Amino acid sequence: METVVAQLNELTSNLEAIFTKHPSCEDSDVRDHICSVLQSLFIEGDLEPQIPRFFGIFNPFINGKIRTTLLAFSRSPEVQEYIRTTNPEERVALLQRLLSSDEIRSSSGTPMTEVLGEWV
Repeated sequence: METVVAQLNELTSNLEAIFTKHPSCEDSDVRDHICSVLQSLFIEGDLEPQIPRFFGIFNPFINGKIRTTLLAFSRSPEVQEYIRTTNPEERVALLQRLLSSDEIRSSSGTPMTEVLGEWV
């Protein structure tokens, strides 16, 4: 569990860095696309979630950065192992606990709930 939390923290840091450099990424459409990928991975247990090429931003470079970040996260051995070895109820319970107490944070201390908003 600790390794998947570390991966979630790293994901939050990476997304925050992208959002800071490119404020248009904070649009709810972008967050909705990202959260759909996370839902597919964590809640549905899809080890190969569909990661779009377009996140609602009319800049291919930024779309690519978000896609690369999500691909790296979803394909990390720690995340893959966690998804394979836990059932959906356990994954949801862990996410609820971590998100409700803001235990998933970027390296600057920003909670994932602030970075991704409503989904979490």
